[in-house]
Amino acid sequence: MAKKIVKELAKFSTVGLVNTFIDLLVLNLLSFAFSISSGPGIILLNIIAFSCAIINSYLLNKRWTFRKKEEFYYKELLLFIIISFFSGIINTAIVFYGTTFLNYHGVGDLAWLNVMKMTASIASAVFNFFGYKLIVFKKKKSY
Repeated sequence: MAKKIVKELAKFSTVGLVNTFIDLLVLNLLSFAFSISSGPGIILLNIIAFSCAIINSYLLNKRWTFRKKEEFYYKELLLFIIISFFSGIINTAIVFYGTTFLNYHGVGDLAWLNVMKMTASIASAVFNFFGYKLIVFKKKKSY
């Protein structure tokens, strides 16, 4: 059982790295394009970037990490959206608060945005792993 959890955690981490790359790429492109790296505007940009990564997360975690190969069904997707919604709130709150209110002398705006985004990604990844494993992609016990 422990070996299986370690394997799932390793796969989840790999998917997480891909998601983090997507999230950072989209956030940086939007931040550069709109010249926004803090304040209320960063909330919308972060939600868009986070959403792009979450779509990838659902597909890879369902099929590869947690090996749920059954046909698509709405309850699973709804649970995934709910967990991801709360994860997105955590992620966006950290990015907004960190870029808007924390003092970051000596670091450029975009660099600090990336530091805060990585911090937010770690926090939301922990939340996601347990939410996805225990709620969304929970395996039915076979007796």
